[in-house]
Amino acid sequence: MDWRKKGVVTGIKDQGQCGCCWAFSVVAATEGINKIKTGKLISLSEQELVDCDTSSNMGCEGVKAVANQPVSVAIDANASDFQFYSSGVFTGECGTELDHGVTAVGYGETSDGMEYWLVKNSWGTGWGENGYIRMQRNIDAEEELCGIAMQASYPTL
Repeated sequence: MDWRKKGVVTGIKDQGQCGCCWAFSVVAATEGINKIKTGKLISLSEQELVDCDTSSNMGCEGVKAVANQPVSVAIDANASDFQFYSSGVFTGECGTELDHGVTAVGYGETSDGMEYWLVKNSWGTGWGENGYIRMQRNIDAEEELCGIAMQASYPTL
């Protein structure tokens, strides 16, 4: 299946320096379902979503929503470094081919200053730190380690 061939996908957009991939993801999905249901492909505004997001993650500041609630994230968990993680802050090799959903449930900093995301996995308590992993945070890549900042989402009530 290639929805582009069916005219359901708008052209490529550029988020620039704004950490708002979440807005582009939501908008692309909405544009697609709108085309399927109405027959009209309308390019919607990511900027309107970013502008409205003042209480959760301040629009351009990516998965900082974790300060307010647990956040659903996708990561690249295929690397053996990740699969055999046992403890400590994970700094291993991994890519950004997102293939596993986990939950960012917090963040912190070690006594020596290494920042990390606290991530809840679903591989049982025998994996990692009783089922959790601390993944290095604020690395020199917009997508963060293992792509954790690429596809974040969270419910609102």
